[in-house]
Amino acid sequence: MLENALNEKIEKNKTHVQTIEEILENSKEIPINDGQKLRAVDLAIHKKPPFHHKENSVADAIIFLSTVDYFFYSDESYINNTIFVSNNTSDFGESVTNKKLHPELAKMLKDKPILFETNLARALELGDEAIGKYQVYLNYVNRDSISCLMDCRGVDYFMAEVEFTKQIKIDIDRDTYTYNPKQLLIDFGEDFNFTIDELKELEKRKFILIDMGKCEFCYTTHIRCECGEEHAFFGDIIECGCGKSYRMIEDEINLIKDEVN
Repeated sequence: MLENALNEKIEKNKTHVQTIEEILENSKEIPINDGQKLRAVDLAIHKKPPFHHKENSVADAIIFLSTVDYFFYSDESYINNTIFVSNNTSDFGESVTNKKLHPELAKMLKDKPILFETNLARALELGDEAIGKYQVYLNYVNRDSISCLMDCRGVDYFMAEVEFTKQIKIDIDRDTYTYNPKQLLIDFGEDFNFTIDELKELEKRKFILIDMGKCEFCYTTHIRCECGEEHAFFGDIIECGCGKSYRMIEDEINLIKDEVN
């Protein structure tokens, strides 16, 4: 019984390896041009996806842009069911844990025969068991984590990881506006004519979002400021380089100073 189960797994792995080899052998080289490189730089400057979570995404941006330019609907060069596979959700997703393509990137695929998939096993239709195991692996690889910023002895035991598992909303009252989709908009002229998206952005200015996690070894609380800078609480107050100061009392974090105001 055990031998049959092992043989079955071996055959599935052989099929998987053969499928990947066939993909590589029959793959096409997608050209990259200077225009795509310039567009990638422009996206980086304006912190547009895939630069909305980190700055070092130039290679990923060029890969995506070149793919978008290469595949298109045409009578002469039409490729059905093209799938762009990447488990890098921090670059291509709205968030690290969101497996949907970021809306701004999805716009580039409008009228394109391209699907986005984070799971290679699912893209290759390998079956529920293989897909499930591969997804567990992707969740582990894509976890939002850093090494402990304290002088933590957990480093010696490979146990000094901080996983940001909680997001905290902190009210800052930069603006008292609250978006209400049922509220009628009055036209006060061109200078005060806001779109729905602009009104939603105004509402976001009322609060900031910070990420929080604890070291798995020393349990020190870590936060990632709205600006992206990461800190470990070794006292009750943290002063961030962006001008914000945070105070923690019994795991409750509050903003006590914001240079923006």
